[in-house]
Formats: sequence, C-alpha cells, structure tokens
Amino acid sequence: MNQFVETDHDASFLNLRQKLIALGILANRPERLDTGDNSPADELAFGFDHWCLCVLSEYPGELTNRQRALLNALDAYFDEMCREGNEQLWTEEAIRNSDEWSDIRRLAGMALESFGW
Repeated sequence: MNQFVETDHDASFLNLRQKLIALGILANRPERLDTGDNSPADELAFGFDHWCLCVLSEYPGELTNRQRALLNALDAYFDEMCREGNEQLWTEEAIRNSDEWSDIRRLAGMALESFGW
C-alpha cells in the first residue's frame, strides 16, 4: 500500500486542522481567502461545521474531553451567530473588529493547541 494514500481519517483531521488555522487568521487576511461568491467567513464557517461534525461523529474515541468541548463550543458559537438578525456579524468590518470574531479566533487557537497543531 502506498504510504501517501490519504485515509478518510487523515483527510478529516487534516481538513479540520486547515479550517481551524484559517479561522485563526481570517481577520488578518480575509482578502487572501478565495471562496468564490460567498464571503470567506461563510465558507469557513460551513467548512468548519462539516469537518467538525465529521470528526465528532466518526472519531469520538480519538478526542480528549477538552478537544470535544472546544469543537462543540466553536460549533455552538457559529450556530448562535447564524441566527436571524445577526447578519451584521458576517461583514468584513465585523470579522476584523467584533468581539464575536475575536472569540472565534481565540477558540480556534485553543482547539489547535489542544490537538498539538
């Protein structure tokens, strides 16, 4: 078997890692994140949600309580931010300066640290 063949497990954790890193730098470089028609924040939130749920559901035994808690906290934070009436949180100004996005970056950094990434 080729050692470079990526398993679903490896892909899931790699994609989760990439989304967490991107969330951590989003405020500093949103113009560098080419995400098509959607805003960088939308794409990263959707991407994080997908890979977070994948890892949480497919590999729960491989996560520490802290890792699981941080991923769930980030996912819940995005759920709250996506509620109707919070559209102002998805502007470039909000991404750079809002307390909510500051919390997202902090939680993403804590999650990265919890995985040793």
